[in-house]
Amino acid sequence: MINRRQSLITLGSVPFAMCSSRLLAAPSAGSKLLVVFLRGGYDAASLLVPISSSFYYEARPNIAITKPGADAQSALLLNNDWGLHPALRESLYPYYQRKELAFIPFAGTDNISRSHFETQDHIEMGQSESARKNHQSGFLNRLASVLDGASAMSFTEQLPLIFQGTEKVANASLSSTVKSSVNI
Repeated sequence: MINRRQSLITLGSVPFAMCSSRLLAAPSAGSKLLVVFLRGGYDAASLLVPISSSFYYEARPNIAITKPGADAQSALLLNNDWGLHPALRESLYPYYQRKELAFIPFAGTDNISRSHFETQDHIEMGQSESARKNHQSGFLNRLASVLDGASAMSFTEQLPLIFQGTEKVANASLSSTVKSSVNI
């Protein structure tokens, strides 16, 4: 029987598994930046597992991802401190192994509101806490405007805050272009 947490982790990796060749493939010329903003039920401590943390294993005795080992359900070793959720073995892990993907733990904001939505907006806007908030200016849109020849693309139902601004950003819905093979 699969539990809710396992379902969320598996569902969170489905877009990568189903679309990885289209989303992550890039022409050989030039560098690309892919930002994956995890929204909703994705548990960051289960995606990027703090395998060297005794506190993690003490605080999550029933839901912690086991340390890397022979078991197919154990974390995939990234380095001495971090592992990756085993559901990502076939989708993201090969990119990490080829040094085409990096994980940045503890990247975030100094927002201490404890509001998920407010913190999410702060991250997407990329504006200082003390600055006047411009909810029409996402940091990836501003980045695209200063990079010569850069074009941005979003894969969402509607253009997220992170891409809003003066630059035109292409947007494609994954849910309307990919038929899910997951039945719940």
